[in-house]
Amino acid sequence: MPKSSPHMSEIGSIEGAQQFLREMLEDLLPADPLYADAHLALAQPGKILCPHVETHNGLWPLLVWFIAAAHAPAFDAQLVGRGALAMECVVCAFDLYDDIEDEEITPLVAELGSKRVTMAATVLWSLGQRLFLSLHEHMASEVFLTMYTTSTLKIQQSIAGQHLDILASDLAWPEITEDKVLEIARTKSGSLASLACWLGASLGQASADECQLWSELGLRLGAAKQIHNDCSDMEEDWRQHKKTLPLLLSIMLSSEDASEDEEHSTDHEPLEPPAMMAALYGRWGALLRYREEMESINELFQRIETMQASPFLLTLTLLIGLDGAGESTEDE
Repeated sequence: MPKSSPHMSEIGSIEGAQQFLREMLEDLLPADPLYADAHLALAQPGKILCPHVETHNGLWPLLVWFIAAAHAPAFDAQLVGRGALAMECVVCAFDLYDDIEDEEITPLVAELGSKRVTMAATVLWSLGQRLFLSLHEHMASEVFLTMYTTSTLKIQQSIAGQHLDILASDLAWPEITEDKVLEIARTKSGSLASLACWLGASLGQASADECQLWSELGLRLGAAKQIHNDCSDMEEDWRQHKKTLPLLLSIMLSSEDASEDEEHSTDHEPLEPPAMMAALYGRWGALLRYREEMESINELFQRIETMQASPFLLTLTLLIGLDGAGESTEDE
């Protein structure tokens, strides 16, 4: 059982927060076969129950946790913990649905099969909603209503972004623009990141203006992470007909002959994937865009710090990625 009132020194580090959230989540997951696959999904790399200790395991609940801590150092750990775990369950459910839609054979899909993974996603979605609703026990009704309504809206926006992503996969490359790709990234991934940042600020009782800035920061953060991930998955995304920024820039830089073939293609795809040099330039161009997004995030972060009249925790800059903002284009 997680401690009811842990000392802030015990949960003020990433490792301490991870441990507290893991214990809390283990307590919330029933010892029932229905939840066994959901538990396994939450133990995958990057998730809060992953047995391998990494700083960014459970990134989204950690953002909720430490943003709340930045605004209210003596916050209610049970309240913020439930909000953080609701975020983890919802994001994990979205990730699983995404894998099934893309027909991607992840280690989890290979082990369980697509039907059981779909069921695990549904269980996680249900648990996430239950955790969101449980926040009502810890706050005034009108505050909870605002929080739940905003959370639901941002989740619906992310679903809309997923739908746009699916529709875009059937479009010809000439119909895709950089603005359209960024709109999909911000709507699909950005909305969930925006929810995590806004929820943390709201649970930390930040002002309305601060919550709005966190919401905008999250929108850009989700898009930035999507761009960065797409730079690593170009070959697989090409196979799945995904329309991503590095692939778009690669296509734009392809030879004139390839462009002509694209215009006459009946299956909406160029006959051949982008040449190696074009792919490298496309990836480089996308990473430059990622750097621009991170610079905008840093500006928003500094504006919130100014409103707080004090610097935020270094832990928070690490989680957001501001400790290495702008380095990706050189390191990649």
